Amino acid sequence: MRTIFNKVLCALTLCLAAVFSLSLTSCGDDALSKEIEKLNEKLPMNIGNGMSWSSVSLKDDVMSFNFTVDETMLPGAIEEFNANKAEMSLAMIQQLRTSLSSSEGGKEVRKEIKEKGIKVKVVFEGTESGQQCVISIPSGAL
Repeated sequence: MRTIFNKVLCALTLCLAAVFSLSLTSCGDDALSKEIEKLNEKLPMNIGNGMSWSSVSLKDDVMSFNFTVDETMLPGAIEEFNANKAEMSLAMIQQLRTSLSSSEGGKEVRKEIKEKGIKVKVVFEGTESGQQCVISIPSGAL
C-alpha cells in the first residue's frame, strides 16, 4: 500500500501544481473556472496502479480533486486510505508545501491560495463499493 500512497502523493502534487498555476495567469474566478473546465475535458487521466484522476472543481473556495480507485486491482484500498487518513493528510501537506516553496512561481501560488482562502479537498472513490476517503486541507496548512 505504501507504493500506492507514494504514487498518489506524486500525482496529487502534480495535479495541484497544474491547477494552481492556472490561477496565476487568470484574471479572476471566472477565468480560473474556465481553465478548470478545459482541464476536465482531458480527464479522466490514468495515474497508474488502478487509480485515475477523474475531475477537479472549484466551488465556494474549495478546490476538489477527485480520484477513482479500481477496487478490482486494489481491493481494500479505500479502507486502507481511511485508516491512514491522518498520515496521508500530513504527507500531502508536507509534499505540497515543499513543491509550492521550491520556485518563485510556486511561492506566488502558495501566497495566492492563502490570500483567497482556497481549501483543498481530495476525494478517493472506489469503483466497486462507492466508498470514499475524503481528505480536507485548509488553506492555512499550506
